[in-house]
Amino acid sequence: KKRRFHDLVATNWAKLCMASVGCVPKVIGAAHLPDANESSIYVANHQSYTDIFSLGWLNRRLKFVSKIEILRIPIIGWAMSFCKHVPLRRGDRRGQVEAYKAMLQSLKDGNSLVIFPEGTRSQTGKMRKFQSGAFKASLATGAPIVPVTILGTGELMPPDAYMPMKYPKNGISIIVHPKIYPEGRDATELSQLAYAEINSALPTELQNAVDIQDSPQI
Repeated sequence: KKRRFHDLVATNWAKLCMASVGCVPKVIGAAHLPDANESSIYVANHQSYTDIFSLGWLNRRLKFVSKIEILRIPIIGWAMSFCKHVPLRRGDRRGQVEAYKAMLQSLKDGNSLVIFPEGTRSQTGKMRKFQSGAFKASLATGAPIVPVTILGTGELMPPDAYMPMKYPKNGISIIVHPKIYPEGRDATELSQLAYAEINSALPTELQNAVDIQDSPQI
């Protein structure tokens, strides 16, 4: 269900955490953000624990699909459980099915989800292959996919770090790409289109070769 007050507290707390280490992310492409009341699925590249905190600057009430281990961490995990984020047990087929059902229900309740479709943080900054859950949920509910590229968080707090290490050379940027609607597409095509959008805004040296020339326009 929607928990507006809890989400507001969590968003402001995330912003405060980032501001406390001198990082205020710059949002690029804010005009592409869905209406605050439109149930959507945000998919983003994943380099750092601070990706979650950075997305607070989108100023949207977001529910994260997160590995269940995060929800067991004191304070952070308690807060995520309190706000009804979606826990995911990786490597457990039953847990994956339960998480998928919870995702669909959250979307039907009018929430927006954030999913990192790589499934884990990238060690190199280059994106890994996307998993299909976000795109199947889009097809099942009609919720649009919102691709998001996050820059700088891997430098702030690398994947193997437990605290911020240094201020990113170019700061932190959150690039919002145009929505991708599921109508007339399958999960594979949605994944390819979202991957290409996110990949296109990464630094050249971190981009992967993608080939979606046969895919329709967004």
